[in-house]
Amino acid sequence: WSGGLGSGASITVTPSATTTYTVTGTDANGCENTAEITVTVNPLPTVTATASPATICNGSTSVLTANGTDNYSWSTGGNTSSITVTPSATTTYTVTGTDANGCENTAEITVTVNPLPTVTATASPATICNGSTSVLTASSNIPGTTYSWDTGGNTSSITVTPSATTTYTVTGTSAGCTGTATVSVTVNPLPTVTTLASPAAICNGSTSVLTASSNIPGTTYSWDTGGNTASITVTPSATTTYTVTGTSAAGCTGTATVSVTVNPLPTVTASANPNSVCLGNSSILNASSDIPGTAFEWSGTLGSGSTKTVTPISTTTYSVTGTTPFGCSSSTSITIIVNALPITNITTSSDTICSGQSTILTASGADFYSWSHSLGTGLSQTVSPTSTTIYTVTGSFANGCSSTATIQITVNPIPNIVINASNNPICFGDSTTLNVIGDAMQYSWSHSLGSGTTITVSPINNTTYTVTGTNSYGCTNSATIYITVNPNADATINPVGNLCDNQSLIILTAATSGGIWSGEGITNPNTGAFSPATVGTGTYTVTYMISGQCGDTDTITITVYPSPIATAYATDETCINAFDGTAWVEVTGGTPQYSYLWSPSSSTSDSITNLVPGEYHVTVTDINNCSDIDTVIVKPGTEDCYISHIYIPNIFAPNGRGNPENEYLRVYGKGIETIDFTIFDRWGNKVFHTTDINVGWDGTYKGEPALVGDYTYVIKVSYHNGNNETLRGHIYLVR
Repeated sequence: WSGGLGSGASITVTPSATTTYTVTGTDANGCENTAEITVTVNPLPTVTATASPATICNGSTSVLTANGTDNYSWSTGGNTSSITVTPSATTTYTVTGTDANGCENTAEITVTVNPLPTVTATASPATICNGSTSVLTASSNIPGTTYSWDTGGNTSSITVTPSATTTYTVTGTSAGCTGTATVSVTVNPLPTVTTLASPAAICNGSTSVLTASSNIPGTTYSWDTGGNTASITVTPSATTTYTVTGTSAAGCTGTATVSVTVNPLPTVTASANPNSVCLGNSSILNASSDIPGTAFEWSGTLGSGSTKTVTPISTTTYSVTGTTPFGCSSSTSITIIVNALPITNITTSSDTICSGQSTILTASGADFYSWSHSLGTGLSQTVSPTSTTIYTVTGSFANGCSSTATIQITVNPIPNIVINASNNPICFGDSTTLNVIGDAMQYSWSHSLGSGTTITVSPINNTTYTVTGTNSYGCTNSATIYITVNPNADATINPVGNLCDNQSLIILTAATSGGIWSGEGITNPNTGAFSPATVGTGTYTVTYMISGQCGDTDTITITVYPSPIATAYATDETCINAFDGTAWVEVTGGTPQYSYLWSPSSSTSDSITNLVPGEYHVTVTDINNCSDIDTVIVKPGTEDCYISHIYIPNIFAPNGRGNPENEYLRVYGKGIETIDFTIFDRWGNKVFHTTDINVGWDGTYKGEPALVGDYTYVIKVSYHNGNNETLRGHIYLVR
């Protein structure tokens, strides 16, 4: 059957649309014929159902309506397109529609029935005092119920503050269904409380009596101090407002406040500037208060006033009393510490020095020291004055009391000394005379050279000489001189090997650089450049001279030999890929015997054969190591050495029992450069492919022996002579 329905005389089909089926019958002779049959498929009616409304409250009705066909049958028993239902719970209704062809389809519609909420309301508290609040709470047997109070509130709980007893109504709504409840709040009046303080203003530390009364008999009282009688006594430390709460028999409260003004005691502060003085110094006493208008009185004979100046001779305590305009007073005191002065002194390791020397100054008698001449601080200072100088040190204690001391340091001059040399620098092995000029009384030389004013030295290395002179004060000074010893130059010329007349340039060198070259063939006297090619063959004398105080000269004989001349020849390849080129070299000039080196063949004979086309270089070297290079090219052949062709067998038997040549299907031929060989089976599957002429097909496909039969090949071939062709043919595989 068509459509992949299989075979057999009978089949069952369920088409989704009108469909024509074809069956092919085949007899025992393999003859075939076909027949067709069409199955007509009528569409089902599209039935829909709606409910209006789809959601109702318990006890309400909904109209169900069906559409899409002519005849209807409801699950309720009704058979009209519209019916009215009153379900007591959510219900799904089914309607079946039938069209003129007798085809049926169904639709469903659900009517959701929401229950009516049962609403309750409570008040907490149910009885309040005037001005207080009560929380009204509504609840329902249906979760998610919303509420609406006659106060305008719309939450489950609201807070009310009625001024008189009041009844409240709440309506609960769930899925559009409602229920109501009421709750009452009883309101009691508040007592009016009054207070009195006697006296209303006191000083800090005094007392006052507070009294409370109410307009409602039987009121009890509670003070914020903890008292619970109508009258209490208080002793505030600062101006304070007290609160009393009156509670009626109904539990309602009223409050009142009363203030007691407390005039504070002054906080008297005494200060001294400074509060620690050195003996003989003064301090200013100052009194102050936190209350404006406070008057001050000092102890002893200092009298009244906020400021006093005192000069105590020992540590002394002063007292002061401050009184406010309200008559309150307090006292304080301040102590002035009188410190003794330090006894400062300076000692030194030496109070007489030579110019350039130093001495150590040491202070004593105090804790801290500050020196003149910007020497800084510290117990000791090392000084190097250039002339006689007076130094001052200020010694102080930690309390700031100080005194000074001075010392004089006498500075004597040092002698003036200069050294001259008769020769400087000198050459190795030479001498020079050193002479000292100065105002010293005696001299002493380094290197154990004695005490004279003139000495002769012959250093072998660069050397520093020092002379020390001493004057009448015993002060010394030194002078130095650096004698440079230059080495004697070595102009020895380094040996030169064989030179050839085809060398363009060599650089001559010597033991010491920096000299001047001269002689035939020298092209640069500074670098020692010598050109054999310029001067030609022969023997030449070259001179090298280093000038100066320690100079030197040398000469050398240089021989320039004639170079061989190499001339290379070649024969070309006779035909394409014959690889039969030849090359040889002929030599003139130079000095026999000759050696040969070919590149890239590495041959060392004067000729080479069997050459592939390309470029060849030959180097010829004579007995003096002079050489020459020439290059020759072997050109490729332009004609075929044979007739280009290709051959592919049309049958092979890969069975492992016959001629090995039959085990693989290969490409044969001459003059072939590249191939692209592909084999296909009868169904067009590619069973073999190669671009290597040495690789053949072994008669397998996907690892398994290929079927016996006819195969088609396509081969694209390129020949060495530049020709290309594409061939197609058949191969028969047998086993």
